Amino acid sequence: MATGPNLHGRHGAIMACGEITHALYEVGLQTNRTVVDVISPECVDALKSIHHVLHERKQYRGFGGALMRPAICSLIGKLSLSKMPFKNDPIISAWQGLIDDTIHNLHLFSSGVKGGIIAAVVSALSALCEEYYQDQMGQADPQMQDALVSRYIGGLKSPQTLTRSGSALALGCLPTFMIRGKFKQIFDGLRQMCSVSQMEGNFTEARRDAVRAITHVCVKAGVCAHGRPDSTLCSDNVADVYGVLLSCLNDYTTDSRGDVGAWVREAAVTAVMELTLLVARDAPEILSPDLVKPMMCCLAQQMAEKIDRYRAHAGNAFLHLLHSTEPAVPHIPHREELLIILPVETLTSLNWNAPSQAFKYIAQLLGLPEYQYHTLLGLSVSVGGITESTVGGAAEYCPITEER
Repeated sequence: MATGPNLHGRHGAIMACGEITHALYEVGLQTNRTVVDVISPECVDALKSIHHVLHERKQYRGFGGALMRPAICSLIGKLSLSKMPFKNDPIISAWQGLIDDTIHNLHLFSSGVKGGIIAAVVSALSALCEEYYQDQMGQADPQMQDALVSRYIGGLKSPQTLTRSGSALALGCLPTFMIRGKFKQIFDGLRQMCSVSQMEGNFTEARRDAVRAITHVCVKAGVCAHGRPDSTLCSDNVADVYGVLLSCLNDYTTDSRGDVGAWVREAAVTAVMELTLLVARDAPEILSPDLVKPMMCCLAQQMAEKIDRYRAHAGNAFLHLLHSTEPAVPHIPHREELLIILPVETLTSLNWNAPSQAFKYIAQLLGLPEYQYHTLLGLSVSVGGITESTVGGAAEYCPITEER
């Protein structure tokens, strides 16, 4: 069935092959057997041949390709997780070729399936790298490491937004051993794509995914105050990383779809929260006041703005950083006053999606000199919004409207 004529039957059979093989692998683990001890050599050869059959029949093209590509990517992921003995086998190059071709041609698929295809590709690439691109010492295959990093950094310059997005997410999903020694090269590629596209006001979705990729790469690389900047987040590059993320927190790109920059700002809020907690835990000495102050001010601005979803996201991030004790985030401006305005109970009781609740707390930040400008900026945007509840909630506490 996995190579049969019926499209949907073929799709289901390929997915089932991957799931069953991985289930048998896990059964074998319980008795210290490998997957090839559980399934026959004929089955191993048949699983390996599925991709070649589909490729020869050109079944990755057109409407059917939108089903076949994520199905084969799922199969690649499951077979890699099952530790199939394909190391140095030509099938690995063929699988890698399919992954790269899918990233390069994402723009050819309908919008309804693109998200699922990207997720399947990224998952397959991560599993493939983990199993087949490292040696017994846990080091990356230098040839594949150079090839993949260069290929995906090149993809960040594509004229197609989705190819940029796919390349960014591919860089973000690379395992730690593939990032080691390439951290600076990867980060520089992602940073350049973010800065150039932001100035030009295009490739917004790719910029969002680049921010997500920066987060994933930094988390996998880890933090070491005196580490090497080409392998880890350290004192030499932490300011550059925060510089990119703070720039993305001020992305207000708009097009016919509205405030699309909000997608980038949301990703940047997540990024600064996760990375700040990571750095505060492992190397708090590199978190200087010059990094923490603008970060908290930008979050204060975001949690005063008009879109409920993004206001809630920024507000929750602000509260988590403020009330985090293990690790505690150093150098938060006006920490004592903030703890009075936003006590620990607000972590669970405050509904940031409700303007009538949120702006009552946000307006109190106007009394703190460090937060005054950014909070007022956010409130001004909310007062000028089009949603009645948001405009009313912001106007009630905005001093500009009171003066008028």
